[in-house]
Amino acid sequence: MIFIKIKNLQEIDSKKRQVQNNQYFQILTNFLIVWYMVVSKQREIISKASEILKKHSKEIQEKYSVNQIGIGYKVDKGKMTDKVAIICYVPKKKSKKELDLEGISQIPEEIDGIPTDIVEIPSGFIQR
Repeated sequence: MIFIKIKNLQEIDSKKRQVQNNQYFQILTNFLIVWYMVVSKQREIISKASEILKKHSKEIQEKYSVNQIGIGYKVDKGKMTDKVAIICYVPKKKSKKELDLEGISQIPEEIDGIPTDIVEIPSGFIQR
């Protein structure tokens, strides 16, 4: 009798492991599908941003007095987001009033549907 019970417990444990493995497999499969969809969507957005950047790069640099431009992820309140953006590098961030006085247009929130982000990179060397 005892042997039969142990055999049944082993079968139950084996079935339980099979169910758990199937559940883990389903979770992993779902995760990979979602991950692939996100990566594919990000690739599309990056490709679109690249096309927009090629189309507007000269205009952006001249009209908005931008030193360099590129593609990256937008930073909001000091934290990087998952939003692909056109990154505009300027020597100094300026207020709307300062830009108006200098006759420089303000960089729009987005260009052709792609958000922009302004990053300050001072020129020259900073003494220590």
